[in-house]
Amino acid sequence: MWAILWCRILLLRKNWKIICLMAILPFVFIFAFSNTGGTAKITLPIVDLSSNRDSQHLVNLLKDQPQFIILETDEPEAIRQVAENLTELAIIIPKNFNQGKENSAVVVELVKVKDSVTTITAENALKNSLSKLQINWHITAVSVENLAQVATLSAFETEAASSRAFSIANQQWQNRLPVKVTTLYFDSGQASTENLVHTTLGMALMFTIFTVTISIGELVEDKRLGIWHRLLMSPLAKYQLYIGNFIYSFLVGFSQISILIIGSKLLFNVPWGNNLPAVLTVFAMYILVVNSIGLMLAVVASTPQQLQSIIPVIGVSTSMLGGAFWPLEIVNSEIMLFLAKLTPQSWAISSLKQIIFQNHGLESLYLPLAALLLMAVFFSGISLVLIERKQ
Repeated sequence: MWAILWCRILLLRKNWKIICLMAILPFVFIFAFSNTGGTAKITLPIVDLSSNRDSQHLVNLLKDQPQFIILETDEPEAIRQVAENLTELAIIIPKNFNQGKENSAVVVELVKVKDSVTTITAENALKNSLSKLQINWHITAVSVENLAQVATLSAFETEAASSRAFSIANQQWQNRLPVKVTTLYFDSGQASTENLVHTTLGMALMFTIFTVTISIGELVEDKRLGIWHRLLMSPLAKYQLYIGNFIYSFLVGFSQISILIIGSKLLFNVPWGNNLPAVLTVFAMYILVVNSIGLMLAVVASTPQQLQSIIPVIGVSTSMLGGAFWPLEIVNSEIMLFLAKLTPQSWAISSLKQIIFQNHGLESLYLPLAALLLMAVFFSGISLVLIERKQ
């Protein structure tokens, strides 16, 4: 077994260019994807069916919120954007919006597919804006009523007094608050960090598939040259051949992950949480699964060219399904989410995010780790059965 492992390490120089390329490419993709984001703001379509002064006041109050990009549009366009997942929430101000302002019973319609952090943030901002608007209405009504008691006002003067009173009341929110509150918005920075971490994890998992399957795929070349059959006739036991090649490809994959963790921390300041041993354990479990899949592909493929054509298809497709390119939280299809659970990438990414962002330990991740272990055993079993049948 150790002779097989040492021989594989010595022959590493044959594929060193490809392995080095697979170690460098993740950094290129992390740099490219992490610089496409920027500060994230929430695009919020608003449909103003009322089109009066009161509804415009609400729109202006929402525009004052620094975390939103207000987009005034019509109702069909707003519904289309939500339906096509271009935005998570749209606000519709109905025609009878200001009819209930005397008894604080205004109605605003929300269009959304599901609840999320973005929708909750927008709803809270809308509630604050409506509360502020209703207070301004009350101050305006009381001011005009008191003014009418000391002077006779025409309709034009009443309207002008109402506008002036509302404007003064609105200014008081900014200039003379009883308590000064400084608000810091961390959403943009947090979103940027989450995007960086997700991109790093996705690229690490995807390119590990290429590296590990290429390293264990040397078995295909051994079969083509007849080396594998001569090894089977040697005094070495079969399990020693399997374990030797398995350890070799595992070490190659784990070395790449270690380089990526250190390099991403130094180059991009990627946070890896406070529990690095747990992170390495999840990566090790993932590499075991990839090893098993690579061994199965090496058994199925008859030539190195067949293996080289299969690896990109399997690696890219499972990475896309498993959420390596985008978070699975934005996926609404139940079928796609079910298929994602069949890929090791989804279990690995969810576990790593819980460790990095929520400081979870391995004891709380028994289900993802069990799923990865089950996949490794399953694909290893299929590989061994196929090997025995071919022999």
